[in-house]
Order: sequence, then structure tokens, then C-alpha cells
Amino acid sequence: MEATFIEFPICSWNDRSRLMLQPATKVNLLQNKKWFIRRAPGRSTMSQIRSRNAGYNFTLSMTSPPEVVFAPERTVSHPVFNGQISKPSIAVPAAVPESTVSRTPLEIYKAHVAIGLTKANLSIFKTFILGIMAGAFIGVAALLNVTISGQLAGLPPAIVKGAGAFFFPFGLQLVLLTGSEMFTGNTMVTGSALLANRVRLGDMAKNWGVSWLGNLVGGVGCAALAAGAGLLKVPGVGEYSAALAVAKCLTKLPIQLFLQGIICNSLVCLAILSATSAKDTTGKILGCWIPVMAFVTMGVEHSVANMFLIPAGMFSGAGVSALAFLKNLLIVSLGNAVGGLGFVGLLNHLIHKQDPSPAPSR
Repeated sequence: MEATFIEFPICSWNDRSRLMLQPATKVNLLQNKKWFIRRAPGRSTMSQIRSRNAGYNFTLSMTSPPEVVFAPERTVSHPVFNGQISKPSIAVPAAVPESTVSRTPLEIYKAHVAIGLTKANLSIFKTFILGIMAGAFIGVAALLNVTISGQLAGLPPAIVKGAGAFFFPFGLQLVLLTGSEMFTGNTMVTGSALLANRVRLGDMAKNWGVSWLGNLVGGVGCAALAAGAGLLKVPGVGEYSAALAVAKCLTKLPIQLFLQGIICNSLVCLAILSATSAKDTTGKILGCWIPVMAFVTMGVEHSVANMFLIPAGMFSGAGVSALAFLKNLLIVSLGNAVGGLGFVGLLNHLIHKQDPSPAPSR
């Protein structure tokens, strides 16, 4: 007798005897015979399965219980006689199409875990080189910021800060689009992978430390290049840079640096989260723009940006020592880590972590 094959998800039973969906299989449908499960060579998505079989019940032959009736998203007790296909008593809901524009919050969390796993497994050499790139990208953005704001001296502070802050986000845009290693963003993504038990603590620490050193080389190098090129001698730019360096290293208290570091990297990581939600380049750029512009306008502390801003001020005559520079970086980096891992990464993990599967019945 000729057989007809129909694809649908294979079924299994948990300890509560409820139908569980697994990868796609093929069922051999014979007239007046039971249907036996056979594995298919390929896999089908749930949307394909539902569109192919929507509105139908299937009688299966299984070990326990021996006969069941299956419909997508529900189990019914009404048997189907003679191995035939019949319409279910109630309509089966259509599959919700996957968005081509954005990701759901759960998908964003899973993407961050996957990105964190990839970053934690990079070699030290690649992490360092990509860290230099990220430090340079943020440095160029910071240079544009002080160039604009420095030449607007005399205007209301909100305009001075806001004008420079508007263009700063393109630095993070370059980091995200090139896959560079920025310490502040890594605290969230590799931290998420650690919380999800996908990476070891040592691998996360390696990523943080090497990317931080790479960012430092890129930021200080960019500041030295700008100073050598005479870009810090443009009227107003050097004075503005020097004033920023003094404020960051000599005016703010350590507790202020730490708390501002938390606030700043929380915003940066929310910018990265917004960019991850988009599936297209335009959406990624727009998603990260406002949160980054916000932290620059508020004047809170970002360790990677400071790796350019403070040396630029030092090259412009600010009375800041190398020790004061390193002290600022260490305190701010600690606050950035708390903001990225503790505020954004941990909260997302607590919301979206997968519940442990129930133990199989004996």
C-alpha cells in the first residue's frame, strides 16, 4: 500500500504526561494503520510546520500513552479513527511571523550571551588589536566633541555640551559595526555570558583586561596624534580640553567618579542593547544615538572616552599628573563595570534567564 509522508514535530512525554515538541520528523500514514514516528533528514521551523499542518489532528503510536491526538499548541483527547486526518474541534492559532526589523527582549538577551561567548574566546592578540581600534574610534569621536564644544565657548552650557554631544555617538557606531573590543560594552555582553554559565570567570577577566589595555593604547595614541597634528591648538579647543581634564582628575571626588561611572555605562549598555534590537544598520545607528548623546551632555564618566580626553587636556597644558590620570581611570572603570554587569547585564539575566528543565520521571 502506498504511504503518504507528513512532516510535524516529534512528540515526547514529560513527567506530567503533557505533549512536548521536538525537532521535525516524518510520519508514515497508512490506511487503517497506526502512524509510527520516523526521523526526517532535515529540520523544519515551527512556522513552516504550522503553516503546512495548521488545523489538523494527528493520531500517533507511542509507548506511553499508546495513542494520542496531536494539534499544534494543544493536546486533545478525541481519537481519529482509521488513521485518517480530521479537522480539530477548535481553530488552531496561526503562527506569529518573525519580525524582520527588530528583536524581542529575549532575543536581545540571547544575542548578548552569544556575543559575549565569542568575545571571551578571542585570542589575546585579536582582543588587543580590536581594543586599540575601539579606543581610537572613541578618541576620534571625543576629538570631534571637544572641537565643536571648544569653539562654542561663551554660549549657554547646554548648547556647548549638547552640540558636541550630538556627534559623539558615531564613535560607538563604528565600534559596533566593526566588531571592535570596547571595555565598557564588554562588561555587559561577556558578563551576560558568564551569568548564563557560557564562559568562565577567567575568560571574562582576560577579555576585560586586554580590551581595557587596547582601549588605553588607542585613546592615548589618538590624543598624541591630535596634539602632534595641531588639532588641539585650534582656538578654544585646547582650553576646553584642559578644563575637562582638570574637572575629571582634580575637581570630582572619588565617590562622584564611581557613581558617575555607573550611570554612564548603564546608558552606554542601554545604547548597545537598543542597537542589538535592530536588524538593520540604520536601526542600529539610531538606537545607540540618544543614550550616548545623553551621557556626554550630562558629563558623566566613561573610562574609554577619558583615555582620550584626559591626555588631550594634558597635552594642552592641564596641570594633571599621570598618577591622577590613572587614578581617574581605575575608579571610573570600576563604576563602569558595575553599571554594565550589575545594572544592565544582571537585570536582563534575572528577567530572561531560562528556567531549569524539570527532572525526567523515573
